[in-house]
Amino acid sequence: MKLSDLQNAVSGNAAGFRSRVRLQPAGGEGDKVFPPTYSDATYAKEKRRVPG
Repeated sequence: MKLSDLQNAVSGNAAGFRSRVRLQPAGGEGDKVFPPTYSDATYAKEKRRVPG
């Protein structure tokens, strides 16, 4: 998108924009993705099973 496209859209009747992007976790493809962390928030917990 060019700046001129954006300027034309906001001067008209555009309500919003959508962008679809495939992202990878910082740890590499297939790594676990954690939710954002906020102060005074509760953490998501999960049970794990270890073989044996």
